[in-house]
Amino acid sequence: DANGHTPLSFADLTPGDAPLAYDIVFNTVPEQIIGADLLSRLPNDVLLLDLASTPGGFDHDWARAHGYHVIWALSLPGKTAPVTAGRIIGETIRQMLNEEGGGV
Repeated sequence: DANGHTPLSFADLTPGDAPLAYDIVFNTVPEQIIGADLLSRLPNDVLLLDLASTPGGFDHDWARAHGYHVIWALSLPGKTAPVTAGRIIGETIRQMLNEEGGGV
């Protein structure tokens, strides 16, 4: 939990066709993983905030065509905190290379 908000995994969302009662849905996965099947279960006044790089994680065309409010904050970390984002990316690459035996 962060400030009273609880993240959910896709396993919590995908079964069934029950409505989903969320005010905001954040996506950080840069692959379209939230399509019409999930979006149609959300209330029409939900805010869809896509923080992922291209192509984004929501089916933006479907969502907009059906009246959903979508904000695509492309590259937000690099725009708002470029030094910190750069450090995090660099450290992630370093860890990945170390895990694969390439070491840095």
